Parts: sequence; C-alpha cells; structure tokens
Amino acid sequence: MDLPLIFSRRETLIAMTATSERLLERDAEVARLRRALAAATDGAGGVTVLAAPAGLGKTALLEAALAEAAANGLRPLTARAGELEQEFAFGVVRQLVEPAVVAASDEERARLLSGAARRAATVLDLEPDAALDRDVHATLHGLYWLLLNLAADGPLVLAIDDLQWADEPSLRCLAYVARRLEGVPLAIVATMRTEAAGGRVELPDAATDSASAVAATAARLTAIEELLAGPGAERIEPAPLSVEAVAELLERALGRPSEPAFATACRAHTAGNPFLLSEVVAELAAEGVAPTAARAAELERIVPTRVGETLRRHLARLAPDARALAAAVAVLGEGAELPVAAELAALGRARAAVVAAELVGAQVLAPAAAPRFR
Repeated sequence: MDLPLIFSRRETLIAMTATSERLLERDAEVARLRRALAAATDGAGGVTVLAAPAGLGKTALLEAALAEAAANGLRPLTARAGELEQEFAFGVVRQLVEPAVVAASDEERARLLSGAARRAATVLDLEPDAALDRDVHATLHGLYWLLLNLAADGPLVLAIDDLQWADEPSLRCLAYVARRLEGVPLAIVATMRTEAAGGRVELPDAATDSASAVAATAARLTAIEELLAGPGAERIEPAPLSVEAVAELLERALGRPSEPAFATACRAHTAGNPFLLSEVVAELAAEGVAPTAARAAELERIVPTRVGETLRRHLARLAPDARALAAAVAVLGEGAELPVAAELAALGRARAAVVAAELVGAQVLAPAAAPRFR
C-alpha cells in the first residue's frame, strides 16, 4: 500500500539513523503507536494524540504510524489542518473521507452513503441542492456511519497532522466518533502543537483578539479536550533529543564523529529540538564546519533562514506588545536587560514582564533572567 505523500519528510529524514531506519530515541513512542494500531486491527479502536511543542518530531512519528499501518493492512485516511482554514466547516473531515468516497464506484458510493450515512452526503457536497443539515447531531452521526461503512472493508487509521488548527465541526466529529469506537476497527492518530509551558494548545490573546475569535478558539479547545478525554484516548509527548542522539545525527550528516564538546554545544544551541537541529546540521554541512571542540563557539552565529522564517510567522500570530518586545530584544542582542528592552518597546516594566513570560511560553524567548531568543 502506498503512503499518501502529504506530510513533510524533513523531520523523518533527519531523525532517522542511516542504517536501521529507526527514529532516534523514539522507541517507546513507536511501540505505543504500534499497540494502538494493533488494537484497531483487532477491532478495538482508539485515539492517540502526539502532543508537543513545535519541532519535536510529531510529524515524523505520525509518518512512522502510517508506515506501520500500511505494513499491517490498515487503510490510511489522512488530513492536515491549516491555520487559515479553521472557518471551513468540516474541512478536515472532508480531507479524510472525500477522496475515498469520490473514488468509489457508483454502486460502492451508494453503499457507503446508505442508511444513516446518507446525511454525510451533504457535507461532501454530493447533494448540491440540499442545505447543510441543521441537525448537527444527525450530521455527526451520518459521518460516523460513513466511517463505519468504510471500515467494513478493513481496518482504518485516521491520521491528522496539526490538530490544533482543525475546524471546530471536524473536531466535534472526531470527538463524537472517538466515544463510539468500542468494537470498531478504526484508529485515530493525530499530532497537536502545544505551548512550552503547560502543554496546552496555543490560545489567542484575549486582550487583542476579537470576542468572536476568542469564543471560536474556546469552542475548538473544548472539542479537543473532549477528544482527549474519550475512552481509550492516549497522549504521547515526545521529548527533546539527548546529546548522544545529537552526536549520532551529526556523525551521519557530517561524515565524521563529533567531539563531545561540539555535540554538547549543538544540543544546547538547539535544545535537542529535531527541527532546529536539522536546520543547524544542514548549515554546518553546507559550510563544511568540522564538529570539533575548537569550532563549537561558531554554533552561536548559525541561525538558518528557515528558522527565521518560522519565527517571523509565529510572531505574526502574537499580540502587538509581544512583537514589539521581541523586536527590542533582537535589536539589543545578547545580554539585553528587560527594563531596557521594555523602554525600547514602549512598554511599562510590569507589562513587559507579563509579555516576556508569554514569549517564553510561546517558545520565542528562552526561560532565562535576561531576555534572549530561544
């Protein structure tokens, strides 16, 4: 079975060893995913959410789950949520089921949408003259029965990347399905980006976002919490990579063993974050930097372009005060003091302290006495 190529291969390629195709320091996580998929194959469906801050290799683990599913005969239905598509009702659910329904023959489609599943046809625009059913529960029930009909042909895995951006109707549908998986050969596996502090999904700023935006996010969070609180739901939280793993990746990428001091400095520079590490390693390889102790200090100047672009996109989602303080820290550089940064950002000291804590929670600034970028 061919895997759907909708997920980035970058984290997977960086996090693998050259010889064993094994995700580094992810054996426990992969084992838990394998058990969840095996249970679904045996008719005991469930939910597994890979929850961690950005760059910790959640997508790589999701791809590992898809590979495991394919090897064991589970049919993959995949989706990736998008930050700009949260107002597209049932957008994620459509990504999951629409390709399978559209590709089916007329006879097979009629079977898939038979009985209670008929109400799912409106969501999929297969009944263009019908308005979206006002009875939301009937619609959710119809989508549930569509998934049951799809699972009648063999066990399924629903793989959703970036669950934190999913539209609220899709989240409600997933939570509805999750409560009814007993005896159903269907596994839901999703990734979810969380804040560094508290392990929760990122929230809008109530002081600057509209009341409707805050309410919409609250509704989405409620649906996510309901999904995670369902029977048999499991949360997996990948940890940063160790110095030993960093050393192994450096050796593979640079073609020679790294000296301990260099691997330690590289781990400190990236905090063991696979995404940051992959970008730094790529820069090291491009510049021909040898992984020796004498060159460890050079890591401080390496800030790959893609990391800067990611940071700018992340800052764009934050409140103006947060962007102003981050800009001030960027101008002042290492060793900046918070009162000076606050003055440059035109913020009072009390407000700057609150904003600095928010930037730490958003993984922009490091948790240190003096503000500096993570």
